[in-house]
Amino acid sequence: MTVAICIPPLDDELTESSGERQLYKAFRSGLGDDYLVVHSVKWIAKPHGIGPRDGEVDFLICRPHYGLLIIEVKGGGVVLDYTTGRFVSIDRQGEEHAIKTPFEQGMKGKFAILEKLKESPLWRGKVLVGARRAFFPDDLDRVDGLVGPDAPREIIDGDGT
Repeated sequence: MTVAICIPPLDDELTESSGERQLYKAFRSGLGDDYLVVHSVKWIAKPHGIGPRDGEVDFLICRPHYGLLIIEVKGGGVVLDYTTGRFVSIDRQGEEHAIKTPFEQGMKGKFAILEKLKESPLWRGKVLVGARRAFFPDDLDRVDGLVGPDAPREIIDGDGT
């Protein structure tokens, strides 16, 4: 049986998110060796006319001849109010924590990583394809409530599939 190439090695002590740990292990055992899974990819982008900005994506999955997939993971209960743009995670104690929308994070991360690749002579002139998804491992019942104009159901996972 072949397994995906995952970097860096998972460190349970350094990876605070149980959802990210769960997904990392699922990728490692469930994908073939033609997949490269990179966890916690940090980037610095310089959008046209704007100063540099930092960012991070939870997972970057690469597969030759298919492209790149960016995945953002949000644990806990999740609530999104499209009328206010407020996105919160609810912890085990029932406390709400304002969080960044994973849909926007994924979109910005996808474009930033594609731009970074285009800066390299190895990738110039090549067609690069990227996609994004959001994964909510702890809130299976509410993911349909997250669907919106920037988040069609096809990019939202809540059950590991």
